[in-house]
Amino acid sequence: MKRALCIILVWLLCFCMPAAMAEEELVCVHCGEQGFSLMIPPGKTAYWEEDVGFRVSVEEPGYVPYIAVYRRPTKLNDPVNFLNNVYREYMENRYDNSVGTNPCRSVEIGGKTLYSATYHYQANGNQLCLTLMIEVREDGDVEYHAKYAEGAGEPTMAVLDTVVRFYQPDGTPTDALRPIDRSGQAIDTAQGCYWARLSELDRIMDGGYFTLSLYTEDVYPAEKIEALRPGNAVRVFERTFTVDALKAYEDGSLELIPREKFDGYIAFLKEDDGYTALVNDRAAVTFLANFRVMLPLSNDFTFSWVTGAEESAVYDADAFIDLAGNPETSPVFSQYNTMVQFRDGMLTMLLHADYPADPE
Repeated sequence: MKRALCIILVWLLCFCMPAAMAEEELVCVHCGEQGFSLMIPPGKTAYWEEDVGFRVSVEEPGYVPYIAVYRRPTKLNDPVNFLNNVYREYMENRYDNSVGTNPCRSVEIGGKTLYSATYHYQANGNQLCLTLMIEVREDGDVEYHAKYAEGAGEPTMAVLDTVVRFYQPDGTPTDALRPIDRSGQAIDTAQGCYWARLSELDRIMDGGYFTLSLYTEDVYPAEKIEALRPGNAVRVFERTFTVDALKAYEDGSLELIPREKFDGYIAFLKEDDGYTALVNDRAAVTFLANFRVMLPLSNDFTFSWVTGAEESAVYDADAFIDLAGNPETSPVFSQYNTMVQFRDGMLTMLLHADYPADPE
């Protein structure tokens, strides 16, 4: 099976004349990855960015300021706690605790009640703000991220106001098959094995730690995968596909032929506890939590680096630290090509293959 792009952007253009925008026409843009549409001011651009969401540029594409919209895979039990504690701690860990927070408050936009908090921080010598709003919905909670320079947020917040007002999910069947919800799964540091993204590798030499973002492989109930028929819907990588046909292989795997245009392949692999999903060589995984690894590593630690079909190398803890701590020699560790294993509360194994890398 060939490697192909796994993200397809579908643009739908439509126009209307809302009173809030006076005589200015808005443009309708569609996020095919998560199944929703937005209205944005003319001249703005919108595109999907992995690990960010559906990004709406306020000025120049790819730069601050911007809006990002993300449809959460699981509902939040307590949005206030998430904004005031969970996300605040994430921001503090990422920006060395130099984060000021305007705590959660409720805001009204377009007849909707949202939870909102703002985080003030420094990045690359710039003083920035991130306003995060959460809309609690029966069809899936939505995060709205607005990032802008301190003291210059008015244009960005105006675009955010429009985006929130006109957010509209697709008419996606609510009974679309989804993977088993494991968002509350506890991290097993006794014998746990996870897909992982490594970050803060610069802290290895300057702080004595690095961060693992841990992911669990998406698992679908076997009986529900095997019961899929043409016309049924299934969610993979937070995108809904309509079954046109299923092709069975001798090893028990099933290839999904979707009705939607898709350049690549989607396969369900039979496992002991159900089926896992594979899209263009990428295992479908769900984020669990961040885990900080403090140095030194265990004496039992090994790092296996697969660089080719029959080429690999094994490093001990010291060799791995020297390799990963140098940006010129460190590979790109993503949740699609890296696995880790814990034993007795310690990281004891890291396995990495150069392919596949991050989504293209």
